[in-house]
Amino acid sequence: MIAEYRSIALERIARLKQHCCRATNSNSYNNYVHADDDDDDNDRALNENTQTIDVWFHSVGEIFRSEKRFRITEDVIANFARLTKDEQWIHFRGGERGGNENAFEGIVAHGFLTLSLMTFLVETVEKSSWAEYEINCGVSDAKFVKPVFANDYVGDAETQLVSCEWKKNQTQVESVYRVKIFVVDVDEAAEAENKSLALSALWTVRQVLKRRNDTNINDVD
Repeated sequence: MIAEYRSIALERIARLKQHCCRATNSNSYNNYVHADDDDDDNDRALNENTQTIDVWFHSVGEIFRSEKRFRITEDVIANFARLTKDEQWIHFRGGERGGNENAFEGIVAHGFLTLSLMTFLVETVEKSSWAEYEINCGVSDAKFVKPVFANDYVGDAETQLVSCEWKKNQTQVESVYRVKIFVVDVDEAAEAENKSLALSALWTVRQVLKRRNDTNINDVD
């Protein structure tokens, strides 16, 4: 009788282990590229802007700096105002409020305009060795630290990888960044530059892993 109960218990434990490991069986986890596990990839030297997924997870805390800049002209601000229907007086030349001239003494760019430029200004590393594409999952804790005016340059983004976490049975990686974008004041005569923090925000992005074959993710429980 004891032997029979022991046999039943062992069988149930085996089933439980099998159930718990489903996220890493041949129908899901192993059908996606997770590291340099392809011989050709192992033999290929990765340049300084390329990382494997293993290195990416160990890059938490690292800050990536970009030299990209964008000049926000009056036309850019006006087009953004029309597109978003945010036509507040501070975004137009001669904007008035109750008969008073614009207190900012200049045309102020929308904070969301600077925020929307993150996809252009932010640079991290090339992930094409393991990620098929990336999904923008949203922004939080956004702070518009300093007004951005017409004809200002914004950029020189600093992007810190705050965290990485597996999602969707380890077929996606959720990366959270702390992004900082600056207003860059270029003094060509003095050949000098000064920059001030304009925007700080947390940005969540998901990397979707490359598939090894044509297995449909919808077939995985």
